[in-house]
Amino acid sequence: MTNEILKDLKSISITFIKFLCVLAVLTIIAIISWHLKAYEVIYYIIVIGAYLIIWFLIYCFLIRPQKVKRDNLYLWLDSPNFTEKEFIHDLSEVPVKDLLENLETIYKKLLIYAKLDIIKLKLLKAYFKTKSSGNIIEVLFRSLVAIISGPLLLFVINNRQLFVFLKPKDFAEINPTFLTVANILTIVLFFLSVLMFLISDSVTNKKRNLIIEEILDVCISECSNKK
Repeated sequence: MTNEILKDLKSISITFIKFLCVLAVLTIIAIISWHLKAYEVIYYIIVIGAYLIIWFLIYCFLIRPQKVKRDNLYLWLDSPNFTEKEFIHDLSEVPVKDLLENLETIYKKLLIYAKLDIIKLKLLKAYFKTKSSGNIIEVLFRSLVAIISGPLLLFVINNRQLFVFLKPKDFAEINPTFLTVANILTIVLFFLSVLMFLISDSVTNKKRNLIIEEILDVCISECSNKK
């Protein structure tokens, strides 16, 4: 757990340093423009910097949490719904390699875990199949998201002035079309990020056990052929 936290902090630090580098470049350009008395360029840089900060915050709080670094087999499988800590720990200790090696390793781990017993393999498959099928809560959640997302999008479109971060009338030196496009991009990015944040876990829960089901089928077939 400590290693995962340290890796996460390192990733955040690298992202933040990259963001600061971009702001530093914009600052240098602004200073050069100031000495050249190209004041219009400075206004554009200020606006671009403001939107970059907004986009960076959207990325940090809505987009980045959905991106998981899959450096072990458990994470590579999108953290399957399995309560057996020993099996989970075993997968967590195996580093990610190429596709075929990963699949072969999982295949062997499942055979060892079931002790080459075809009945246990079938029971495991039934367990994962039940977990991957949609339950009432997931169905209700998806329905709720579908019901809310449409009216919410219409509300944002019809009341887009409420979501305008920098209004053209407050920046007479900036091309209104430039600000309008930047505002639209920000609204779309925010809306899609929120929508992805809401539905990503539900979609992952639905699919992340399917690969184990398929591998269990291979295990069952292999055990059946050996009899």
